[in-house]
Amino acid sequence: MMNRTVKLFMTALACATFGSHAEALCLSGKLPLDQEFKQSRLVATAIVTHQSPIVARDDPEGIEAIRYDFATRTLFKGKRRKFSVWIDNTSSRMVFDPGVEYLVFVQQNGKRGFVDGCGNSGTTQDSVSTIEWLQGRQSH
Repeated sequence: MMNRTVKLFMTALACATFGSHAEALCLSGKLPLDQEFKQSRLVATAIVTHQSPIVARDDPEGIEAIRYDFATRTLFKGKRRKFSVWIDNTSSRMVFDPGVEYLVFVQQNGKRGFVDGCGNSGTTQDSVSTIEWLQGRQSH
């Protein structure tokens, strides 16, 4: 039986190793862009500055979620320059790599921000047309 430290290390290693290749399992398809924009409290391009695993309260050897901290580059909606999101450890999770710039649509769940893994968030490199759509909204 693995102890807690080894399990945390293995989870962090898996996130680092496979994070850039992970895709959310979206059985209902992707959220419509205009709908996700309306539902989001913050929409921005931002760089991941830190990530930290959140240990499950009911399973001290398991990971409940990952908290990602971001520094904003461009704001399309909202006012925060630095923010965090909480991504639950599920098959529909979005995985972020530290140091990479993302377009993120941040929604609210209680006091925590989250990113819908079946939404329009992604690396800025993969989100060029979505960023152009957002820039078009700003110019109107």
